[in-house]
Amino acid sequence: MAGTVAASVVMVARFDTPLVDEPPVTKNTGEKPDSELAQYQREAGASGDAARREFQRMDKGAIAVLSRVADASWSSSMRLGPGARLTAGRFVLESGAVQMEFLSGANLVIEAPADIELISTMSVFCRHGKVRARVPSQAHGFTIETPTHRAIDLGTEFAVDVGGKGSTEVHVVEGEVKLQDKPRAADKLRTANKADRQLLLGDAFRGQGGGQGASIKVDAARFIDAERLIQLSEQDALVRYMKWREWSRQIAAHPDIVTYFAFEDHSRSERILRQDGPLEGDSYAGAIVGCRWIEGRWSMKQALEFKGVEDRVRVNIPGEYRSISLACWIRIEGFDRFLSSLLLPEGHDLGEVHWQFTDTGKLLLGVKTDSEHSQDYFSDVALRPTDVGRWVHLACVYNQDAGSVSHYVDGQRVSTEAIRKHVTLRFGASELGNWVPEAYQHHRVRNLNGRMDEFALFKKALSDEEIRTLFEAGKPSS
Repeated sequence: MAGTVAASVVMVARFDTPLVDEPPVTKNTGEKPDSELAQYQREAGASGDAARREFQRMDKGAIAVLSRVADASWSSSMRLGPGARLTAGRFVLESGAVQMEFLSGANLVIEAPADIELISTMSVFCRHGKVRARVPSQAHGFTIETPTHRAIDLGTEFAVDVGGKGSTEVHVVEGEVKLQDKPRAADKLRTANKADRQLLLGDAFRGQGGGQGASIKVDAARFIDAERLIQLSEQDALVRYMKWREWSRQIAAHPDIVTYFAFEDHSRSERILRQDGPLEGDSYAGAIVGCRWIEGRWSMKQALEFKGVEDRVRVNIPGEYRSISLACWIRIEGFDRFLSSLLLPEGHDLGEVHWQFTDTGKLLLGVKTDSEHSQDYFSDVALRPTDVGRWVHLACVYNQDAGSVSHYVDGQRVSTEAIRKHVTLRFGASELGNWVPEAYQHHRVRNLNGRMDEFALFKKALSDEEIRTLFEAGKPSS
């Protein structure tokens, strides 16, 4: 594999917050509370409330869900995949095709290149591209607006094609559409416009606005429908899955891999997560508690679902390390804990590493540096409410030689912070997706709400390029 590997996380920030994993509970002796713990409680409590409110304000309210994709790529600023919640705003599809299901019940199949703005659960604006709409009775009145026209569904299926020169075509596949003409700039002072057109099954129209246009032959076959999109997306998924399988074998054989779980080839009743890395023996496999087997990044891949408060995978990671890289694929279903576990040792002893994320979307690596203190390395807000329901790749690199800790999301570095105190790293008995804080009382519940379908730990600091390679090799869609 020539020294490349897979992983991901995203964002930048610097926080000097101690003790995210709190000290053992002690009896009340009348002494002042530990100052480090007091600082942590400010981060988690009072001042953290403002951060939580700001995080919640990011969630403008989804109006649709991205339900299916086929070889799709978006403009560079967008992180979208199947399951992504879509809020009002502009979406530029550069290649492939996607399906959006609106909360009203309407669903659209969109073909690239396309420039679509989501307005509400009942309307979109198409600047350019091909859109096929299937509208049940519950969403009658759903509207696709273009620069020249407004197509209003009266039931049940129609298609719109907005060309590069501003012309609009509307094809009625089933049911009826009301087509309203929008006056051109030169016509805006005129009071008379042509009446709305009623297009019925088998009708089609091409117009340029301002009352100009003519009937054309309907051609539904020019537009991808939901059934065809399923076929295309399954073909795309199978190709990606098979490439990932080969990549997974390379990761398992990588000279710097310590622990690797591919979450593959298990029966539905299996309660042991097979160790796919170099560690041999049952003690290095994972003991599954509560989690159930479920669909992973692709329909043919397995994942474990972490839902219940007690769901976890108990693992054992031997050894001591100067530098490490952590990487996993997860699908977050909620930011409902102050801290959600990715990988946590059972205790909080010298050198132990705690990897988790917060309810405000920050990534966190905590390292116990002496008997009383922990050095905690936060990113800025790297995950957002719109990431709920989609597969994301998270990674973290603790590089003792460079003296830095970096977080990554979907192959992009989102933060780098200087290591404040160097220690040898260790894990021992640990848990994926949960924690057993026997001697701790603060924020004891840290179970992951979501799915995980790949986890890797390397005994070296991977480069930005290697993290990017991990993401690219495993991403579920373009």
